[in-house]
Amino acid sequence: MPTIARHLPFGLFRLWVNVAAPVAQIQFVRKQGSQTASAAPE
Repeated sequence: MPTIARHLPFGLFRLWVNVAAPVAQIQFVRKQGSQTASAAPE
């Protein structure tokens, strides 16, 4: 049981890295793209 409790935070951290990091990167790129598109003179 202690081994499971020790590995649980690491598993949650890996899950967060695998899910939240790409999502945050996509959101950031999308935000940057919209900013540059709106700032570009037409």
